Amino acid sequence: MSLIMEVNFDKSILTQPTRNIHEIEIPREGNSKKLQFYECKAAPNVPCYKIVYTSDGISFGETVMSQLVSDYQLKLDKDFKNFTSVKEMEAWMFSHQNETMFGLAFIPNSILDTVDTLSYTLYYNRSREELHFPLLSLQNIIDNNIIYLRMKELNRTQDLMDSRYSVQVDYKSFPQPLTTKDGQTLVFKISGPTFFSISAMFILIVSLNNLVVEKEFRLRFSMIMMGMKESAYFLSWLITFLVISLVFALVNVLGGMIFQMSIFLNANFVVLFLLFFSFSFSLICLSFFLSTFIKESRNALILGFTVLAISFILNLTVSNGGIVYLLYSDKISPFFYIIFSFYPPFNFAKVFIDIASKTLPEYDSALRRFVSGPGYSFTDFFVGKNSYDYVPASWIGVGLLFLDGLFFLILYWYCDNVISDGNGIRKSPIFFLYPSYWGIQCFRSKEHKAPSDDNITFSKFETDDVKVEFKRARDWSQPAIVRIISLRKTFSGFFSRIAHKILPQKYADKFSEKKALKELNLVVRDNECVSLLGHNGAGKSTTMNILTGLFEQSHGEAYVSDLDVKTSISAVRKQLGICPQHDILWDDLTAEEHLELFGDLKGIPRKECKEQVKSLLDSVELSKVGHHLTKTYSGGMKRRLSICIACIGNPKLILLDEPTTGLDPYSRKKAWNLIHNMKKGRAMILTTHAMDEADYLSDRIAIMANGELKCIGTSLSIKSQYGSGYNLMVVANSGHEDSILTLIQHKVKDLKVVSENAGNFIFNIPKHQVSELSDLISEMEKQSSRIDGIIKDWGISQTTLEEVYLKVTQKSEFSFSKNKT
Repeated sequence: MSLIMEVNFDKSILTQPTRNIHEIEIPREGNSKKLQFYECKAAPNVPCYKIVYTSDGISFGETVMSQLVSDYQLKLDKDFKNFTSVKEMEAWMFSHQNETMFGLAFIPNSILDTVDTLSYTLYYNRSREELHFPLLSLQNIIDNNIIYLRMKELNRTQDLMDSRYSVQVDYKSFPQPLTTKDGQTLVFKISGPTFFSISAMFILIVSLNNLVVEKEFRLRFSMIMMGMKESAYFLSWLITFLVISLVFALVNVLGGMIFQMSIFLNANFVVLFLLFFSFSFSLICLSFFLSTFIKESRNALILGFTVLAISFILNLTVSNGGIVYLLYSDKISPFFYIIFSFYPPFNFAKVFIDIASKTLPEYDSALRRFVSGPGYSFTDFFVGKNSYDYVPASWIGVGLLFLDGLFFLILYWYCDNVISDGNGIRKSPIFFLYPSYWGIQCFRSKEHKAPSDDNITFSKFETDDVKVEFKRARDWSQPAIVRIISLRKTFSGFFSRIAHKILPQKYADKFSEKKALKELNLVVRDNECVSLLGHNGAGKSTTMNILTGLFEQSHGEAYVSDLDVKTSISAVRKQLGICPQHDILWDDLTAEEHLELFGDLKGIPRKECKEQVKSLLDSVELSKVGHHLTKTYSGGMKRRLSICIACIGNPKLILLDEPTTGLDPYSRKKAWNLIHNMKKGRAMILTTHAMDEADYLSDRIAIMANGELKCIGTSLSIKSQYGSGYNLMVVANSGHEDSILTLIQHKVKDLKVVSENAGNFIFNIPKHQVSELSDLISEMEKQSSRIDGIIKDWGISQTTLEEVYLKVTQKSEFSFSKNKT
């Protein structure tokens, strides 16, 4: 019969080197060398004993201790101290802490002891950290002394030279398994979900900032005003961000593999890609939702980093296996699990920990070493965990990330329509219940019939031109590009809206904040440019904002090409060209790229678009810098580009809001020529404070004040109707000033002297005296042609448009009312 022993060696088992434990020298027979005991170190002015002992009545113990004192020349009450009992010694050591290094107590023989045995207990002060094996060293000394004394009693001291009769103690640590020195397992299990989720949070910050920047600088608004659909804008950004998400997911997974991270090497590639992609997708959708509440990019960055900080804190709290899996326990209310399901980093952490638990090395207590995990296959993606409580499969976590994204997109869609950001009409909270929102129209033809004159009663202050415009707006037999009928706009606050619902009209009106428009009627026909003049707050910009869909009218109707701006704003915007008061441009695009972009929004074929771009840039002398970024342009160059953008795509209606502000006279003239040439085949509405610009470009001029139309007509007609006649300017020859006054007053009876200064006269000739102008002009020509005449120079002009504007806006308000029969 034989016994076979098989010994297996594992490369991960680390054997320890052999170490000798002798820190003090052991006495040997015949060795006369002076031996040194451990040095005792205590606090200053405090006695320190190398060893204290008690033999407790054991005579051989006294003998052993005497031999130790003799070998190391220890002195009583200086190097060592003697006690009568163990109890007394222990009491002294506890009351005199750090005043001794060792304690030795010999134990009386018990029933297990024989006469040849001796038992003892060693005490050691562990404050001496520089000593590695003090107890073993002292024990070895005492054991060797016991052997020496016993051999001496037997007269066999000569045998002590034989190593068989001495105790030799060596130290060797038990083989230890290798441990992971890089800390990868600990870091990935505890902090992996946190750090990987924080890296993805920067996608949220970038996307949120980009969305808010375009809203802050009205870039989104300008594209929508030029015909781009809201859905197209949303999809363009969503696709852009999804591409970023794809790159983010690939970089994370491939980077983890390149750097030899266990979780990436031992897990299925598709599962890892889906995890990172779904997580970034949910964060992108969250950025869309958050952008509806922010109007400034500065606040977007603040909110983005705030979300990052909060997520970091929450992740450190909940994103580890123990707490994540705890939420699935029956002892925890399902409410917490449901709430955390809407928190993308939680779902990410759950799946990440599922993968880490099967891919990272774990300690095997049987093998006493770390072993690699079994790996995470695609099949594991669909298998849940059964421990104390059932934990759902990983695919549910990834699915929740996609569902979170869809949930945030629904919130974005709703809030983007309901919350007003100043760049569009705020819809009703139940807008999605209206069939018109979904493109379902009621097929009831609406016949436009001009109201009978019998139904209209005008105020005594109403002017004839406004009455004519009122009737023209209701005459659907006459074609028009723009038709505005009894348009009103009231800006009211929260309390005003409540008051109109619960109070009578006469009391509710007191809560109104501002009436921006009051019964505006206006028609703009094909090939016609109408200028709107008025002071700030007169209602000019409000009118244009209603036509573009930026504001919703409180009452009345507005049509562009017979399309109602309230119900068909998308179709209306396709026919608009807009030059806003402030330039809305991308700093990182060139002038050519701007025009091509808006040309694409208008649906112009690419070849035709390039031709239009070249023609428009040539007309405002920007062709040489058309390939330069707009951030390098001056203010005047940007203004010219904005005019070109308004004209791209041959829109039916062009809205120009102070188009030449900031232009030098030469550039202004070029812009005027472009606007004048673009008038053919379309309608234009121009707002300006430059009277010469309105006089040059306009076919008709409408003057507004306090939200009302004061007058409308051609430049000549309103000058004739509202002007004060003609202005005569005369420069008299020296010494003939009185003769000039006598001559002119003789020809025109009601002449008014406007100014007189050093022979320079300005006279105003009333309109009812116009018939006498012919005689006056003949006399002026006669006098100026004579060498000895009294007139040096002269000139005559009609009342300026500026004078008419000032006169009209200073008149008292007028109004009209419509009686229903």
